[in-house]
Amino acid sequence: MRKINRHGLDIELTNRCNAYCNFCPRDKTPQQGFIDFEVFKQAAARAKEEGIFVMLAGQGESLIHPEFERCIEHLTSEGIDFGLTTNASLLTEARSRYLLDQGITRLTFSAGDLGDDYEEVYGLDFENTFAHIKTFLDLNNNEYNGRCDTWISLVEHEINYGKRDEIKQFWMDQGADGVYCYRQISRGGACDNGYYFLRSNNYINEAAQAMDENGISKLCNLAFTAPFVGWNGQYYVCCSDYEKKVPLGSVADYSIAEMDHIKIDSIHNGNAACMMCNYDPLNSIRESYFELEHGIIDEKTLQRRLVIMKKDQESQTDIYGEGGIVDEFEPQKMIKTISIA
Repeated sequence: MRKINRHGLDIELTNRCNAYCNFCPRDKTPQQGFIDFEVFKQAAARAKEEGIFVMLAGQGESLIHPEFERCIEHLTSEGIDFGLTTNASLLTEARSRYLLDQGITRLTFSAGDLGDDYEEVYGLDFENTFAHIKTFLDLNNNEYNGRCDTWISLVEHEINYGKRDEIKQFWMDQGADGVYCYRQISRGGACDNGYYFLRSNNYINEAAQAMDENGISKLCNLAFTAPFVGWNGQYYVCCSDYEKKVPLGSVADYSIAEMDHIKIDSIHNGNAACMMCNYDPLNSIRESYFELEHGIIDEKTLQRRLVIMKKDQESQTDIYGEGGIVDEFEPQKMIKTISIA
């Protein structure tokens, strides 16, 4: 099997958080805790085996982990490139300097709203968050030669709808390298945020036929390009298994490569998170059929989305090309989609 070009390994230091984002189903978070340092070391070793980047991310705020600095220093001592996703509310100037001195190469700030909107959505003080983000950006750009890529994560929702360009320009003016904009994620069904496919089993056959006719695989690449280890040391199909419905095995027992085959079996058997995820290719096309039915898009838009999905898969030869992992996946074997009761 061809070696997979992975984005990195997401390691969840904790699923606890000090923010109360209204687009995050915090009430659906399962048992909460902090990753044990020995478990973290094992997860880091798995990343080192693959020669890939570690991103400290997940359902919680990494900076509240009581051994955060110890984890960072372990990555540095092992020569593992690392990044961090944070809401920045606890990112003091001292911590910013510390991370930059330790060699952080990527930092994503969850700050997709401004001012009063931010405080309503995140439940945190905007001026405090802004000051911390601005301090990091200035230090990185002025004293550390821009060594760290800096991004803003902007989740679109009813409050910031139509303000994307304003928010993006604001953060670019502060010195960020870029802004990610994306729709709310269904988080494996934990978040009921209006996706039609979550409420109905319609359009399974229509979407499957359209994908088959266009040569589009029903296998999602994220399970393999973005492996995820929860704070409990378990692999999950990806970070979209927000409720941790389907633990797949301990990081102590399986390498990332060994986990690929376990994930394929789990997807074949109907992984509960995948079946209710908007990133799943079949669900994505099904959603387009629902949007067509409700007059939100037209037929040309549907066809354009199919073309884009096909091109995206063609560019990922390690997943969808000859000898890629899709060769071990049976595209004709349909996974029954579950609707929310």
